[in-house]
Amino acid sequence: MKITVRSAVGADLPSLLTLYGELNPDDAPLPREKADAVWATISSQQGRTVLVADAEGVVVGTADCLVLSNLTRGGRAILFVENVVVAEIPAARRRA
Repeated sequence: MKITVRSAVGADLPSLLTLYGELNPDDAPLPREKADAVWATISSQQGRTVLVADAEGVVVGTADCLVLSNLTRGGRAILFVENVVVAEIPAARRRA
């Protein structure tokens, strides 16, 4: 299975919500209307990218990345990575 890492797009939202359900199974599902509004905010934030691992058209993983300006280390930006999830399917995990 070939896996491609790419920026998420709006059409990936249902897959992202499924993955986030695996990450936090005790959370109530986010209503689609609210999810759409949150996605609009996320996708317009400068320096923020939600990455997905796409396995031949199926989203099997994600990471939410935020690049922030920084006054240390010579002014080099820093990267925060959150909400890392890989689908609970055997073909998706332990891939190089």
